[in-house]
Amino acid sequence: MKFWPVRLVFILFSFFACGQQAEISLLLDSAKALWYKDFDKTNQLLDQSERYLELLNDSSSIRAKLEVLQCRVSSCQAFSRYRLWKENIEKTERFLLDHKAQLGNEFHLLQLDNELSRAMYYVEIHDDSRALPQLVRLQEALRALPQTPLVCHNVFLTTNYLADIYHRRGEHKAAINQNLSGVPYFSCIDPDSEGGYDAVIYRNVGLNYLEMRDFDNAKKYLNKAENIIREPLKKDPESITHHALALFESQADLHKMTGNPDSALSSIRKALPLLNLRTVRDEFKGRISLSLASLYLNLDDFRQALYYLDKAEAFFRRAGDQNSTFLAEVFLLKSDFFAKQEQASEALNYCNQSIDGLTIFFRPEDNYRPVQKVLSNKKLFNALQVKSALEEKLFVEHGQISALKEAFTTNQRAIALLDSTSIEFSLDEDRINLTGQGFRAFEVGIRVSDLLYRLTGDKKYAVQAFILMEKSKGALLLENLRMVNRFSGVSEEWISREKEIKSEMLAVEKSLYEIELGKQSANPNQLRERYADLKHQHGKLVDQFRKQSPDYFKLRYDHTVISIEAIQHQLLQPGEALIEFFVGDSVMAVAGFTAKGQYLNVKPLPPGFTGNLNEFRSLLTKSSSAEFSQRSLELYDYLLKECLDEVGQGVRSLTIIPDGLLGYIPFEVLMPAREKNNYLNDRYAIRYAYSATYLHEQLRRKPTPSKNFFAGFIASGHLPGNLEASRGRQLATIQGAEREVASIAKLVRKKYRIFNPAAREDFINHAADYKVLHFAMHSVVNDKNPMLSEMVFAEADSTARSLSAIDLYSMQLNSELAVLSACNTGMGQLQKGEGIMSFSRAFAYAGVPSAVISLWKVPDEATSKIMVGFYRHLKKGEPKDRALQLARQEFVRDNPEYAHPYFWSGFILTGTTDPLEFPVTFQWHWLLFTLLLILLIGGYAFRKRLIPGRFLSGSS
Repeated sequence: MKFWPVRLVFILFSFFACGQQAEISLLLDSAKALWYKDFDKTNQLLDQSERYLELLNDSSSIRAKLEVLQCRVSSCQAFSRYRLWKENIEKTERFLLDHKAQLGNEFHLLQLDNELSRAMYYVEIHDDSRALPQLVRLQEALRALPQTPLVCHNVFLTTNYLADIYHRRGEHKAAINQNLSGVPYFSCIDPDSEGGYDAVIYRNVGLNYLEMRDFDNAKKYLNKAENIIREPLKKDPESITHHALALFESQADLHKMTGNPDSALSSIRKALPLLNLRTVRDEFKGRISLSLASLYLNLDDFRQALYYLDKAEAFFRRAGDQNSTFLAEVFLLKSDFFAKQEQASEALNYCNQSIDGLTIFFRPEDNYRPVQKVLSNKKLFNALQVKSALEEKLFVEHGQISALKEAFTTNQRAIALLDSTSIEFSLDEDRINLTGQGFRAFEVGIRVSDLLYRLTGDKKYAVQAFILMEKSKGALLLENLRMVNRFSGVSEEWISREKEIKSEMLAVEKSLYEIELGKQSANPNQLRERYADLKHQHGKLVDQFRKQSPDYFKLRYDHTVISIEAIQHQLLQPGEALIEFFVGDSVMAVAGFTAKGQYLNVKPLPPGFTGNLNEFRSLLTKSSSAEFSQRSLELYDYLLKECLDEVGQGVRSLTIIPDGLLGYIPFEVLMPAREKNNYLNDRYAIRYAYSATYLHEQLRRKPTPSKNFFAGFIASGHLPGNLEASRGRQLATIQGAEREVASIAKLVRKKYRIFNPAAREDFINHAADYKVLHFAMHSVVNDKNPMLSEMVFAEADSTARSLSAIDLYSMQLNSELAVLSACNTGMGQLQKGEGIMSFSRAFAYAGVPSAVISLWKVPDEATSKIMVGFYRHLKKGEPKDRALQLARQEFVRDNPEYAHPYFWSGFILTGTTDPLEFPVTFQWHWLLFTLLLILLIGGYAFRKRLIPGRFLSGSS
């Protein structure tokens, strides 16, 4: 009995401890229910929990203490309390290390969970250099673990945050595939946790498609997100409000961009009732107000626009400095507001505020040390474009040349930002989208530079106008060529590995596209995970280039272009001229050069220019048209007359660098004078190029000599029925294909091979062995996805019957010339800043420096005769452009009934013009002649020796 007081104390303490634990459990449950709703209340509950836990202070409290820390981290994240967020992550890390032994097997998973919080913190403060590698490591580690609800939840978060980084950088394809790779993990996430994960992903996917201006896919995924979110929003709106608000905001943007303001307002009105919920943060109230302001400004309802702009600004300021990107959007929209009110100075003031908000950022570290940083390259680029246009407008209004010089400087900043941003991109498609979105900056820069040149006479402005014309074209092709030409100082193995990675990424993209069309039944989730892995591998490899081969990295991503002096002294010979075009929304620039002459003119586009050019293309492909000659003459006068009058004396060959829709027309058909059948083809040999810089870089190329000379690929018959059906149309037999290739082979005579019927594998396995590749087959242009345009082979029993542009992008060929007498091989989708995404571009990417391509389906008989004539003149040693010119002239002379350009101008030459060295053939008739001559001479000499008088005279 003597121990009963001790037992009583123990029993009382146990009751007390149980009560404390119950109280702690209740407090923690309450805090977990409020962490995303009320920061201060959550903090109070967690403080109280900690006081109770200090009283217990035993091993049973470790889990509860950890839950308190985790809840603090989540609450700081939800309310963007950056300093406290970072502090609590570090406290959690120390706590985990201190209690590693007690936590046992759980330690590793809990540590990964805390590391994920740290990565999310870096994402939120826009420190992508730390966030990106950490998220990649976490994703790999989490995917290797058994799929518990917590693991699946964290994999979802890593995919979502990685996608957020890619989206912010403008790598939209990477963001889409990263987002969708998280879909399989939905099924194992705890169903009692906060819902709407799939809706978040589909909304983000839709937003990325929206940025790419792929409105069909944007609508598809945004609608999918709304269907998912509808029921949860009715049952528990507070838990899913922010997801819903972001979705309605994106739907409004879609309708606004597609010209449906009423639908956009309807989407925003769906968001308005949710703003009254107490869980809605000021950031989201500001975002909805900003959307409304943008819509009303588009509708020219200036009173409502200003009202919502002021509201948005107030909400974002109340939310704190972390919303400076949103404040920057407010200021940029206010700039647009005052510009529409013809108050350029006030508009410029707000534009400068937007730029300041995007470029000065206080990192939430200890001491709050300010650092120079760009929060959003894309938003800053847009703001710089707006500023440049406003400064130009101030010049127009007040005539101050200083304002025009400011516009020039601002534009240079914008172009430099575009260059530096594109370096970070892995996938060509994302970089093409980036260049297209920035195309207007080139137009403004060219216009401003030309104005300054005219006003000051300073030639540096004329040079800058030409530099911008060059920079606006074919940057990806140029980079690819530089990658091949300049890999000295870098491991060739790295170059090969990069090409392999990018090729596989393209192949994954192709498979995903075909799954969407129902042509493949593979698992899309596995493909997306593979794509994400490849993306990470490519990032590591490029980082390796940057750190270990800085000289190569600098050369490869060199955005400088050829100088005017180099064009005149290195690219052009006497009798040659280069004429380059830039076609903007309001102006056209024309630059012309010969070895000694220069010309530059920036002029307004005439009204209806695009429509007139399309009409001319239509007339061109009709075998008879009374209007054609007049249109041809007018187009020559506008495009070329002044330039050729200035620099064209003694010129016999032209290099044309087209732009925009000009890439769809052959300049050979333009008429300099009102004479029947008087075309440029009668005066000049013409070739086309992607840019002068690209041509110059091709001079550095040293291809591996090919083993053989000529390979002809023929696929002239009807295609298998199932392939025809998949194209939705019949592809007719190419009647003259066999005759055409056989006639060319007869000219070549040796080192040739004809593949008939040609299979795709014939090309894959043998193309690299031939100097000249000739294709007589159909092509199918995919306007929606140019990378999936196809050249159709005759492989009856295989699913792989066609060669896509993607296949060519992954190859490295040693050929000097590709002749694509297939239909429409010069056609494709026009991408601003890159040009026409045709097969000729794909062959250039694969390393073929010149190609003959077709701009429309040329009749079989004309095709055959022109092609054979082309090779005949090549064999005589003519340059490629001259050989094609002579073949066309010869065809018209021999077939006067086919004098209309429809029959002879469909084929054009792109790239280099060097003559081809044909294989030397053994000429038997010359050998026989030589032998006969030797015999005759020998017989004559022998006969002379037998004449008696010769010896007599010789002895006298």
